[in-house]
Amino acid sequence: MARASASDRLGEHTPDPPCWRCGAQPAAESLACAACGAPAPPRPGLNAFERLGLPVAFAQPAGAIRDARRARLLAIHPDRYVKSEETARAYSLAHAVAINDAARAIEQPYERVSYLMSLRAADAPRSMDPDDWQAVHELKLTLRELDHTDAHVERSRIARGVAEQYERGLVEVGAALDAGDVPPGDLMPKVTLLRALRSVLEAVQA
Repeated sequence: MARASASDRLGEHTPDPPCWRCGAQPAAESLACAACGAPAPPRPGLNAFERLGLPVAFAQPAGAIRDARRARLLAIHPDRYVKSEETARAYSLAHAVAINDAARAIEQPYERVSYLMSLRAADAPRSMDPDDWQAVHELKLTLRELDHTDAHVERSRIARGVAEQYERGLVEVGAALDAGDVPPGDLMPKVTLLRALRSVLEAVQA
């Protein structure tokens, strides 16, 4: 699970320096100099959403993360700078790595929820509510019992139920994060439950 680093926290940005090649002042959030085309160094302090030019939110239009990644890679891909100076090649490669890492960090719904939580509630306790813990524990016990019997139908039924609870929980936590009406720390037990449900789902589908 990708987590935001301290430099990825919301609002901790540094100004872009002038172009290293021609000295022109860069446009806001530009990947390359508008005057000479030299790739700018990747901006420090951007979180994964900002790195891709996306709103910092769980809800993203279908294909938005994939399309943002593709568009940014096309604009700054190392293949465009194979005959340029060593600095240009190094910066374009650094951009490509940062863009790909950002997309991987938030592409999947669970990773996106976890990343948002690491931005907004990095120090919140990660304990699960006792009732949820007991429910997950009982599910795991049931799965262990089913391992010793020919119980494909029962395993499928459990998988469907866990998947429905998992998907519903992702949507609820994501919506709460976007609305901002629940303190992120209060959502951490639900995120911990989602992680447990995902582990159960992986086990029951194995």
